[in-house]
Amino acid sequence: YIPLKHAQYLIPIALFVALYGADGLLLIWKKLSRHPLGAVSGFALFLMGLIGLYQTFLLVNKPKLSWTNVEMLSNLEKVWQTVPKNEYILDLDGSTLYYPDPYYACCLPFGQWQGFLSQPLPSLSKALETTKTKYIFQGSLKRVTTLQPTDQAYITDHYTISSMGGELLWMSP
Repeated sequence: YIPLKHAQYLIPIALFVALYGADGLLLIWKKLSRHPLGAVSGFALFLMGLIGLYQTFLLVNKPKLSWTNVEMLSNLEKVWQTVPKNEYILDLDGSTLYYPDPYYACCLPFGQWQGFLSQPLPSLSKALETTKTKYIFQGSLKRVTTLQPTDQAYITDHYTISSMGGELLWMSP
């Protein structure tokens, strides 16, 4: 289970963090620059901070250079070859966008925030029954586990893991 916290939600506050950070650095610089050695030591601290930020950047981003989506694309290729284009797929991952969607909310782990909505979402089990949905694509993160317990129970009772692995579930015979 991955809680899916997204960094873009921190963007609005980043402006204030930058302003207060710059203000703090300016105050420190003003105090240090009053003394002859203060300016040199302030510059040295600034340079050390830049080097530290650069090292942190490398530490965070270097592993990402080797990431590929080859495995995900090969799994999706199998899904595209197996599932007819006119069949409904409950997509919890956003990878099967070109298939009809049986439910009001798609492409998201909506079970994580479903309880916080002011208006409840329609019944997932009824939507799957009404549209006779045969397939559920949960992706590599097994997003069925993010659904509400009643929806998880319905899916467990009516769907089985496909022979392609745990990403695709299909309706039990």
